[in-house]
Amino acid sequence: MSKIYDWIQEQIDDGISKKEIKRQLKTDGYSKDVINLVDEIETPYEQTLEQKDQRKKIIEVAAVVVVILSLAAGAYYTYGLYYSTTEEGILLNLSKSYGEVTAMQVIGRSMEPTFNEGDIVFIAKSADIFKESFVLIEFETANERFIRRVYATESEEIDPNNPIFADTLLLKQLEFYDYKLPENTIILLGDNPAKSIDSRQYGIVPSTYVVGKVVK
Repeated sequence: MSKIYDWIQEQIDDGISKKEIKRQLKTDGYSKDVINLVDEIETPYEQTLEQKDQRKKIIEVAAVVVVILSLAAGAYYTYGLYYSTTEEGILLNLSKSYGEVTAMQVIGRSMEPTFNEGDIVFIAKSADIFKESFVLIEFETANERFIRRVYATESEEIDPNNPIFADTLLLKQLEFYDYKLPENTIILLGDNPAKSIDSRQYGIVPSTYVVGKVVK
């Protein structure tokens, strides 16, 4: 029991959401008692109101800079802001006349070294999904959002001998589809595999779960 407790603590310290950890434990067949351990461990991101306010101010400053630069370039913003605090970060939305941009602060190490903890990334709504792009994913049932890299898109053939997929749920799903991704599906990976929960654990992802793309 101590080993699984240490593993849960490590995942929480690395910024993995409790819902993701529970999902992984359930997939691996752990008992309800083990899964309930997740709620007993305090996450380092359960912050005081003062800390949350400070983080909001940091993101707001970054967002205002983007607005100012866009105005200078001739873009017109309808300036609407709202905050949403989750275990994945603090979100600040900016609505503009030709779309919507979201500023998100990265929490956790799952996307290192591309995105480090504390980085602020900007995400635009887009229907286009390309291999190697970074997308914002939302799991409707869990009400979670996080960033992952698109490893493969629909109709792409996947090499079953790739060691990164060994003994994973994803490999079992791909075997059912003769190692070719079905239509309107994608494979997602974190850039730091040792610290990421991604398609290796939760399998093939419907492309409809993509709610935005990281813009650089």
